[in-house]
Amino acid sequence: MSQIAQALLKAKEHTGLTAAPFARKGQVPVPVVVPPQVKNTQRIWTISLSVVIILGVSTAWFSYRVNNAPEVTSEVNAPLANSALKEPANQADPAKVTGVMKPQTETQDLVNALVISAVMPGEVPRVMIQGSVFRAGQVVEGSLKFTGIKDDVMIFTDSNGVNYTRRY
Repeated sequence: MSQIAQALLKAKEHTGLTAAPFARKGQVPVPVVVPPQVKNTQRIWTISLSVVIILGVSTAWFSYRVNNAPEVTSEVNAPLANSALKEPANQADPAKVTGVMKPQTETQDLVNALVISAVMPGEVPRVMIQGSVFRAGQVVEGSLKFTGIKDDVMIFTDSNGVNYTRRY
């Protein structure tokens, strides 16, 4: 017989109980039971506090985003005023308009294929592409340059001065 079985048998002989060998003879162990109202109250408080915290954090985040929206008249966003974004003056035949280059689909596909990990708008907008951080005015790939951010849109410019956009 094992030592545990012998100890339990000895305790049973001494106290007459098998569930609680440490109890004295004649004592019945009283289980500790939490009333169901306390459990429900704790759940209600936990859920209520969670909802209040989530609402408070989301309200603070939303007000921060609204109050810290980037200025439209920033020097970084000045390239948006280029004639490349405006409609040509001669609507009848845009091919005759000189100085305005049409966006190339290959370059737009390149902009769309960039793996962008983070976008950091502000006075000096930055973007993280494939693990490298680029500031406004820096060359991203080949002749493609990150120009800036306006209205949740990243703007890239090629060597011809044509702007390409991508939402983030």
